[in-house]
Amino acid sequence: RCLSDWSSDVCSSDLDGSALILNGEDIEASLDRGFGCMSHFHLSDPYLALPGSHEALHARMAARLRALGYPGFVSIEMRAGQMTENVQAVRQAAAFASRVYGQGASA
Repeated sequence: RCLSDWSSDVCSSDLDGSALILNGEDIEASLDRGFGCMSHFHLSDPYLALPGSHEALHARMAARLRALGYPGFVSIEMRAGQMTENVQAVRQAAAFASRVYGQGASA
């Protein structure tokens, strides 16, 4: 509700994938409402887990962002220490982001 009531030419917000998941939000409706004031989108899973455990929901988010013509950044947000090597976790998260949110990803 907050997003639909708020508008500013000088201030914007991020929209967080894990918040949509944790709150059981209607993904498409939430992205529609937040699109006008969104500066970037956080690709994240609940509790900043390594992205990928909610792939079907992320596919819906990515499809909606594409349908809306979202021109901004999709940033990966996760916590460190989830794998033996953080570099390995970053590579895995980047591969997931590319597969699901990348320009060539299917809706």
